[in-house]
Amino acid sequence: MVNETDRLKRMINNILEFSKMEKGNLNIILPDKSFLTPERMMQEMNYWFEKEQFEIITELDETIYAEVDPEK
Repeated sequence: MVNETDRLKRMINNILEFSKMEKGNLNIILPDKSFLTPERMMQEMNYWFEKEQFEIITELDETIYAEVDPEK
């Protein structure tokens, strides 16, 4: 139930952010530790992969990263 509540919260926030983006009012804040490695991204998505019974096989380059706003 907690995971579904978090998912619903993210969906609502995404809709609100999309609306801001359409109006040109989207602010992106990049905190000091805003880097997301592919491995960390896969870990954060693990719940959905397991829930939908996906088998994910990866060969990740550890030097790849993304600078992201964690709230978006």
